[in-house]
Amino acid sequence: MQDSAWLYLIGPLAGLGALVVGLSVVPATISRLGWSALAAAHGAADRPQGVSYIVRSARFGGFFAAYNNAVRVVFTPRGAHLSMVLPFMLGHRPFMLPWAALVREGREPAWFGERYVVEFDDPAGRVVLRLPVAAQAALRAARGPGLAAA
Repeated sequence: MQDSAWLYLIGPLAGLGALVVGLSVVPATISRLGWSALAAAHGAADRPQGVSYIVRSARFGGFFAAYNNAVRVVFTPRGAHLSMVLPFMLGHRPFMLPWAALVREGREPAWFGERYVVEFDDPAGRVVLRLPVAAQAALRAARGPGLAAA
């Protein structure tokens, strides 16, 4: 029995190893599908002051670059600052999308009410954010009256 006691350690250690790989390699790989190009073009240092919202659904370019409840956005007078929540930050540098890239914003029907959709089209990539309706007032206040969406 004592010779096989080490086998009881292999399962938990293998599980922990798989978790570490899953929370580091997979997000870093997914970031190459859209996030990294935007971060290279519009990289930002620290998260700005202001109310942050968890994005219910975010798409960066294609079908495979979709994020659900993993992106945080803060609306500022300069634009929309996007960052990842823990533990998915690896490979995802924060970035600031300028208001000049905003092409659409408004409410859409959802299964249980409404959601607020914000769409950016930038040379580095296209971004569609689906947010709680409460984010609409924050975006419009940060953007100001002189910067209407196209």
